[in-house]
Amino acid sequence: MAKPDPTQEELDALRKHIKDRTKKFAELLEQNGLHTEDQIDRVRQILQNRNRRSPGSQSSSKRDK
Repeated sequence: MAKPDPTQEELDALRKHIKDRTKKFAELLEQNGLHTEDQIDRVRQILQNRNRRSPGSQSSSKRDK
């Protein structure tokens, strides 16, 4: 059974949560010496790629064979 569409309040709460987490993540990067935008963007890209993979998926090298 499909879940109902989220309410505007739920969407707003999720946006706030993501914004807060992103801000905290940026603060941690700065505390640990990753100051440049390039480094921060690179880490974000790695995390996005990692989050896109489904659990149990094989690495690309195994998939390509």
